[in-house]
Amino acid sequence: MVEIARRIADDPRFQHFILGVIVLGAIVIGVETSARLTARYGDVILAAEMLIQTIFVAEIAVRILAYWPRPAGFFR
Repeated sequence: MVEIARRIADDPRFQHFILGVIVLGAIVIGVETSARLTARYGDVILAAEMLIQTIFVAEIAVRILAYWPRPAGFFR
């Protein structure tokens, strides 16, 4: 399991995917500044935010697991 996490964390595709999620998150935050769009698409925006947060939690879990058995090394 640890070796799989290391391969995933080091894979450029994973890193590009996370970068894309960061950009998507910025776009969602920008959309939220419009009261009209938020009123019309509030549920979609909320769902997108929840998905983005879930992806970030999974990313952190993978990266911390990749540092196992010394997970504190991730924070250095």
